[in-house]
Amino acid sequence: ISGLHISIIGLFSYFLLFQLLWCNARICSRIAAQRLAAFGVIPAILAYAYLADFSIPTQRAVMMATVAVCLLALSRRCEGLTVLSISFISLFLFQPFLLLEIGFYLSFSAVLIILIVLRIAPKQSKLRLAIYLQLALRGAMIPISLYYFEQASLLAPLANLLAIPWVSFIVLPLLLIGLLLWLCAIPLYGSLLALSDASLALLMWFLDGLSAIPMTSFLGYSSLFGLICFEIGLLVLLLPLASRYKLLSTILMLSLWFYQPDNLQPGQLRLSTLDVA
Repeated sequence: ISGLHISIIGLFSYFLLFQLLWCNARICSRIAAQRLAAFGVIPAILAYAYLADFSIPTQRAVMMATVAVCLLALSRRCEGLTVLSISFISLFLFQPFLLLEIGFYLSFSAVLIILIVLRIAPKQSKLRLAIYLQLALRGAMIPISLYYFEQASLLAPLANLLAIPWVSFIVLPLLLIGLLLWLCAIPLYGSLLALSDASLALLMWFLDGLSAIPMTSFLGYSSLFGLICFEIGLLVLLLPLASRYKLLSTILMLSLWFYQPDNLQPGQLRLSTLDVA
């Protein structure tokens, strides 16, 4: 969602800056309005990241947007995997301790899965592609959730199909327009902020109802080896390969369910420490 929100903010600010620069012939005669407007996007997305408290997914989205803007402004080829790789290396160099944060791996893993699925997905309508993407993403994230949290949700695709467009196209625009009107001291801002709050409360009511349904999540465990085997099997399953490879993918994915951790006996303690000093 952070990436989608950053994209919305970036596109809106680019369109606004481009229209303002297009009206100034003196500036356009020295530098292309498209290139100048592209660089002007960066302060806008940084301002939104500040509002979002620079969470790890937001940092990843801002870095990816910045890399993409720089590549496009310099007339360089911009590919999703290239942007993701540069952003990963850049964040690691600026903040090495992010490697200790689970959100760092979850954020980049989800984007990597989305890019891979979009590249190999068959041609279909946008709605079917969105459903296909959510199912593939949920399938790929289940072993990661089991590895880190020892539990996973089954209704996440349904929740995301509603929550992502609802927040991105209703809650967020009302909130940002309300904040803009508040800065301009226009009294209408209160009504927009109230609508944004009401729409978010309605979404949370729906999500609370989903979470109350029994058997929507399950507990489990995953080893690093089982996680890797499952992801490889899922990738083979999604690729347009012969049926004999589909059997191999099933075997690889089933390896996740045969892992049994070493359970501690009453009175035992296992402590893992990591010295980062």
